This record gives sequence, structure tokens and C-alpha cells, in this order.
Amino acid sequence: MNDFSELENELKKLRPTQPSAELLARIDAVFAKADSNQKTGDIAKIIHPTRFKVSWLSLGLGLAAAAIFLIFARLVLGRQSTWA
Repeated sequence: MNDFSELENELKKLRPTQPSAELLARIDAVFAKADSNQKTGDIAKIIHPTRFKVSWLSLGLGLAAAAIFLIFARLVLGRQSTWA
């Protein structure tokens, strides 16, 4: 148990290092470039996902086909039980 408390104490002492000035400068440059691109019209190049649209015709045809299939299956199964 003592090993774990020593390990926990060492882990508590660990702190992340500060980012370098070069990294911060590169991040600022990327954000500045993104801001300038939005002002020049590059925002139109963003691909927006299409929303889910219900096609009522295809939904109706699908339901009608399913109903016909179920009626047909019921008729076929009804005939097979009378043949036996």
C-alpha cells in the first residue's frame, strides 16, 4: 500500500508544460487565416449535411407493398392449413 501512496504523491507533483511561443504563434496564424478566409467568401465552400427528408410517396408505396405482402402471405397460409 505504501508504494501506491508514493506513486500518488509523485503523480500529484506532475504538471503539464507550458506551450512554446512558436506553437502559440502558429495557432494564432491559423486562426487569423481562417478569419480572413471567411471574409473573402470561402464560407460557401463548407459542405452542409442534408437534412433527413421524408418522401411521402416512397413511404406510402412501401407501406402499400408491405400490406399486399402480408395479405398475400395470410391467404397462402390460410389455404395450406385447409389442405392438410
